[in-house]
Amino acid sequence: MTTNTNNWGKENNKRFVAFLDIMGFKDRLTREGHDGTRKTLESLHLTLKDLKTKAQERINKKVVNRFLDFGSTPISIIFPVSFSDSIILISNDGSFETAKNLIFNVGSIMYEAIEHKIPMKGAIAYGEMTADIKEEWPLYFGQPLIDAYELHKELKVYGVVLHHTCEEHLSQLGYFTTRQSIGVFKYSVPMECGEINHYVVNWVKIGELFGGTEILVNKLYNTVSGKPRIYVDNTIKFVRQIRENDVQLLNQRSLKA
Repeated sequence: MTTNTNNWGKENNKRFVAFLDIMGFKDRLTREGHDGTRKTLESLHLTLKDLKTKAQERINKKVVNRFLDFGSTPISIIFPVSFSDSIILISNDGSFETAKNLIFNVGSIMYEAIEHKIPMKGAIAYGEMTADIKEEWPLYFGQPLIDAYELHKELKVYGVVLHHTCEEHLSQLGYFTTRQSIGVFKYSVPMECGEINHYVVNWVKIGELFGGTEILVNKLYNTVSGKPRIYVDNTIKFVRQIRENDVQLLNQRSLKA
């Protein structure tokens, strides 16, 4: 699948859209005040700024990534938009490489947020999305943004779930039948109506590269009481389940060897 990297204008192109929501924002603003909340959000600023800089450079063709631009492979661009307590990541196309890029960036942001005691949840959808990022007054709208926003509200865990539009498209790309699917994980996700099977972004894998993810999640107990703690409980279970699966995979490989 090839895509013109300048297709960010008024054409409705099919893209991946990730919607990430910072939880407890109003309570944080009340407790930490304006300056304290700003400092907390700025802890994510460098990650988003770096992502945005890379995206803009590729859009302006100032940087050519030889791995992504080789042959007919499309340039993979993920453009972040942040406002108040929300972060939106928009891709330039729906290619295999772009899916990997988006999932990795979503996982990185999730880990970065948890590390700074910023609880987040979100969803990724796929479909026609207008993103006029080159315009003086950018325009962002489309069904995948709505789908991701609506789905994320149902989550009862700190994590990012794939909307069925995203799952279907990734299946068509053969994403789940390759080793690259390590970036996602099928899980019985705690949702408002109960546990439901969905693919989720495996941000824990990224976290394990830098240290103890469970330790970081445990620190979130100090930020909430009562009902909101169910999110921390469920996230701890999520982290432990991924670890158990990793152990099982290692055991299986040892037996085969």
